[in-house]
Amino acid sequence: MGKEITDIDELKRAFRSNAEKAIDAVYKNYRRAFINFAKSYNLPDDEMIDVFQESVIALYQNLQRNRVEERQSSVKTYLFSIGKYKLINAAKKLQRKMEQNEMETIVNNETGKMDLNLQLSLQQLGDSCREILTLYYYRQYSIDAIMHRLSFKNENTVKAAKSRCLKKLKEIIKTTSHE
Repeated sequence: MGKEITDIDELKRAFRSNAEKAIDAVYKNYRRAFINFAKSYNLPDDEMIDVFQESVIALYQNLQRNRVEERQSSVKTYLFSIGKYKLINAAKKLQRKMEQNEMETIVNNETGKMDLNLQLSLQQLGDSCREILTLYYYRQYSIDAIMHRLSFKNENTVKAAKSRCLKKLKEIIKTTSHE
């Protein structure tokens, strides 16, 4: 099992004869290429490795359930397509975490409640901005969920509105803290 398995049909045969060796070969043969591919998503190294491992596990599970079809172009293409969606989700989670950390600098960490300055600043924002920021940061709604709940045209509109609202909130806080 030292040679590289590139064909889905070949992988299925190898999997049937020795699943552990087949998956081990896939892991060893594609790890470096996957990590290089994953670098474009600007994730920490350990996150990229985790996503690769999750992708190999998903490939393994799909083989077990006989959900991998021969018409796939190659093992690499199939594995990377699984990984691509996992990388996108990981990048979204990282972005949300960074935004959450930014918002938490405004929130009192000890009590988990908004401090008075933030509450007053949110009141100055207006209903739409206050609702968007509250739904996203405090109720953990996704951009898609906010889009549907508030009847926005698309996700990009929600992202732009959230960004503008956060910028307004920061400006309000900055001006009120200097008074």
